[in-house]
Amino acid sequence: FLRNILRDLLFIFQFLAIALLALSFAEPFITYEKEVIGENLAIVLDVSASSQVKENSKTRFELSLDGIEKILGNKNNLILAKSVPFFALKDKSKKEFMDFLSKLKPTESRSKIGVAMIMAGESLQGEGRVIVFSDFINTEGVSPIVAKNVLESRGTKVDFVNTGKAGKRNFGIINLNLD
Repeated sequence: FLRNILRDLLFIFQFLAIALLALSFAEPFITYEKEVIGENLAIVLDVSASSQVKENSKTRFELSLDGIEKILGNKNNLILAKSVPFFALKDKSKKEFMDFLSKLKPTESRSKIGVAMIMAGESLQGEGRVIVFSDFINTEGVSPIVAKNVLESRGTKVDFVNTGKAGKRNFGIINLNLD
């Protein structure tokens, strides 16, 4: 019986077609949602004095660098959030971006995170995304929440990555007079 069936090619093709049709109706597929980072990416990196605080074994700055390495796109812009926000890189590849970050050190300055976010939004041409790596201790200028609302009203997606996880307080000595 099986020898006759194996010789009949038309029967085998029909059987395979019916089997594939039955499988397609069974829907053996897994669907999941994953957000894709776009081609245009503007990263705001907090390099103020508070980014030097240790969170467990790494500083907040080092935690930011670890996160940035995972999400870089094809064209990347970098804005440094410090007392005067600085536009450091424009339309750089992942390798060029990481080479620059390997030489970068945090500063002893205050932070204007909101202003840096607005700069990042303006650096994007067309569609893009702004990702902010910070502890969100904004010492001057526009609030990060206000800046996020402004950018999202323009159609730019904004993501916050909080590097200040341990709930440490922000304090420092700003002036010392010895007599």
